[in-house]
Amino acid sequence: MRSVLSLLSTLFLLACGTSPGTPLEDSSNSPAQSYQITLPAQYAATQEFTLYASLKGTEATALTEIVYGLAPGYPSNVVTMPKGGYLRGPECSIQEGAVTWSSIAAQDGTAARVSLEQGKLSVVLLEEGTVTVLLNGQIHGQDCKIGGGSTSVATLPLQHKVVLRIHRTVGFAVEQFNQRLFDCKNSLVLLANVGFQFPSAKPVDAAGKMFEPSNAPTPAAITLHSSKAINIDNDSLQVTVGAGHVTMHVDTDLPVQGLHSFDVVAIDTLTAVQATLYLNKAMLKGRFLEPIKEGMPHRIFIPGELNTVDVRSDSALTAQGTLCAAVPGSYFRSTSLTPEYCASVVSSGVQPASSFPLATIKAIGDCELTVSLPGTNFQRTVKFRTTL
Repeated sequence: MRSVLSLLSTLFLLACGTSPGTPLEDSSNSPAQSYQITLPAQYAATQEFTLYASLKGTEATALTEIVYGLAPGYPSNVVTMPKGGYLRGPECSIQEGAVTWSSIAAQDGTAARVSLEQGKLSVVLLEEGTVTVLLNGQIHGQDCKIGGGSTSVATLPLQHKVVLRIHRTVGFAVEQFNQRLFDCKNSLVLLANVGFQFPSAKPVDAAGKMFEPSNAPTPAAITLHSSKAINIDNDSLQVTVGAGHVTMHVDTDLPVQGLHSFDVVAIDTLTAVQATLYLNKAMLKGRFLEPIKEGMPHRIFIPGELNTVDVRSDSALTAQGTLCAAVPGSYFRSTSLTPEYCASVVSSGVQPASSFPLATIKAIGDCELTVSLPGTNFQRTVKFRTTL
């Protein structure tokens, strides 16, 4: 992914030579500005995978399926190999070890030509179809007690079936991760200046099914266009954009279905918000999130450790429809009416959208908190009691 990021930050952000966040001038001299950012296509002629094998008698067996795509630009001469493997079974301790292939025992199918070269499977993609290859080899670095014996076996023979599924790309379907996560099948509404994953263009085969080719991790370049600034985080590769309408362009001559544009809204345009408050309790091992029930007692297991009142956004509505994202917990605010028992926490910045602490439990007793979401009509007062 770092190679993709370097391209984003040099060649594909806006016009060549401009920097992230720089608007493109409108040649008509109108005050309107336009921003764009491109996720370039990424191809891969070499694939590595982790093998998970099972113990059958005195040998290891494994099945691996690899999907390839046929399209202009996709590598058709590819190489695949295991980068390590695990042997699962009651006789073995689970630990990673090296995997080696020594020979091809059998193969079936004409959609690709395969050969074993220096322990790597070389594949020449020819046409749509399925090719099955049975490989002999060994898995090393294991700790298995075969047949109930007391002696540990470190290297075991391996029979590895590799199934190559080859599809021809006839089009693309564009989607964004939040559509599935929040059941937003036909539209997408996101929050301004809150990070989201870049939309993806997945290849579609002749049967109308989407697939993910290993030889094209990013099968087509996608460009986002907006009248508001678009940025990408160097660490998480999350995209942020200001409120407005975002359109997309997929760099292909093939048909494109699915998402073509989406809306980004400001927090003060939310028309309804639902959120849940939790007591985030310290335990001897880990933590426990318990939904807070109005007026009910809630037991604190370890009063001397950090115990907090957390908020988690459940859903929200906008004028454009359902918000397809969680409102970040750091956007909420709390006011404690009983600071001697529970003190408000002041948040700063945009934090992850999972549960977020709004107050800390200071002492055992009655807690009364008012929780709000500034800029919206969301406000909730909750009363509960902590006990030992």
